[in-house]
Amino acid sequence: MNTDRLHKAVPRTRCLPLWLPLWLSLVTAMPAQVMAQVVTQVADRVADQVAAQAPTAAPADNAPRPTAPLNSDRIRAAFGSYGLDVLRQDAERRVSNLYSETAGSRICRTLAISQFSNPVPEPLSSAHRRILEGGSIGITLREEGWRISKTPLFTGQLPNGIGFEKIARLSRQDGRELALVMYDLSVERAGLEYRYVTITEIYHPDYLSYDEVISIYGSPPARAGDEARISSLLSEARDLINQPELAQPETP
Repeated sequence: MNTDRLHKAVPRTRCLPLWLPLWLSLVTAMPAQVMAQVVTQVADRVADQVAAQAPTAAPADNAPRPTAPLNSDRIRAAFGSYGLDVLRQDAERRVSNLYSETAGSRICRTLAISQFSNPVPEPLSSAHRRILEGGSIGITLREEGWRISKTPLFTGQLPNGIGFEKIARLSRQDGRELALVMYDLSVERAGLEYRYVTITEIYHPDYLSYDEVISIYGSPPARAGDEARISSLLSEARDLINQPELAQPETP
């Protein structure tokens, strides 16, 4: 007989703990009320051990996944307020200052560079119009009923620049680097899914450090074909934070 096949075919049974018979012999000599309490405790302990050994069922592929907080939600939770100033904008690109307020001063917590899909899918036209009018991207999409997902492209750090120092109220002596992330933002509603915008976010060091960005977005693997796009976005981010006039909105 092939014993290997036999061992594989017979399911392994679970044994009761070795201490259980001893416990039962002891509790029989106890008063009824005390014995009932002890038996209940033992039964609970056995149930916990069995549950701990039981395999955990994997969630179905289509099971709902918890949605990460929006950047706007995270800023409000960390600093008690949130606002948005549009610093640059045209039909395909927007640069925004996502800020909190402290003692009447606006402090940039995230400098966001958004490159919209061209053309924007028609089902997104209503949300896109509101966003071009100054609406926060994540909040507007959520209010329009879209489910948001992010595909990280790159995480890294940049040396601080004179433009970012001004809007973030940082001194020249602050030597901390700025953490950043690039990601594609897609939306889904009623079975329709679209990639809407590619966003580069540069963070105030008091808001998110590089390690914290990694804990949120992970370390995105390099994807073939993305190298040129990432290099271009990184160059744009580096140039932008070094513009002394960054805090001044562009005139039409």
